Amino acid sequence: MKILKFYAPWCGPCKQQGVLLKDFSIPIEEINVEDETNEKTVEDYEVYNLPTLILLNDKNEEIKRFVGLTQVEEINKFIESYGRN
Repeated sequence: MKILKFYAPWCGPCKQQGVLLKDFSIPIEEINVEDETNEKTVEDYEVYNLPTLILLNDKNEEIKRFVGLTQVEEINKFIESYGRN
């Protein structure tokens, strides 16, 4: 499992999200939506709001999306429930 974190450098909530995820145990791939090299990825995942976190399973399939500033507890709660399924 990994997290795709879509952000923009000017986005205040994105900066806060980064602080909240600083010591997170799951790998996080940061994707700057303003970087032209990420344009296809942003389009493929249909990211329209920031910050957006997308959890991917081991097959790189989307299993959950969080839009807006998300607390670590909410993410952990989903991961725990997902592991029980």
